[in-house]
Amino acid sequence: MPQPAAVRPRRTLLGTSLRASGVLVVLLTLAWVAWTNFDWDWLQPRRKGPVVPPAIAEKKSSAETLKPAAALAPPNAAILEAQKSVVLLQADGPGGLIGVGAGVVIDHSGLVATSYHLSSDLTSGMARCHDGRVFAIAGYAAVDSENDLAILQLKDASGLPVAKLISDTSL
Repeated sequence: MPQPAAVRPRRTLLGTSLRASGVLVVLLTLAWVAWTNFDWDWLQPRRKGPVVPPAIAEKKSSAETLKPAAALAPPNAAILEAQKSVVLLQADGPGGLIGVGAGVVIDHSGLVATSYHLSSDLTSGMARCHDGRVFAIAGYAAVDSENDLAILQLKDASGLPVAKLISDTSL
């Protein structure tokens, strides 16, 4: 004799409410994610052409009235000149050379002034100049750990641009 079909368990109000609450939480979460990540800029009307304030639009400028950048900002010219004597100090790391600090060339023969705390862990390294030249660091020429100063000697360095140093009494 065939067995009667199994009676399906009754769904309760509690179970239905829990399922509906779960679906609602998922839908609200998706709506919140979509709302916070949606790009609203495309809804703004597009402007036709550039917007120029009237004061600037009325002012006519010509090539004769424009001054060179160096004349407008003389300190920038000084900064560009000083950067020529700055070298990037690089140490041998697990993945190759890594930057550890900077130094300033104080002599054409390759003496570089830097902070002692930057160079104290250098066992071997390189100094990269602004023009792309690279020199190996031969070692210390002088060290003053109390004043955090180290003078490094670069190997086979010559003709390096030197920083112009002045006494603080002339300031």
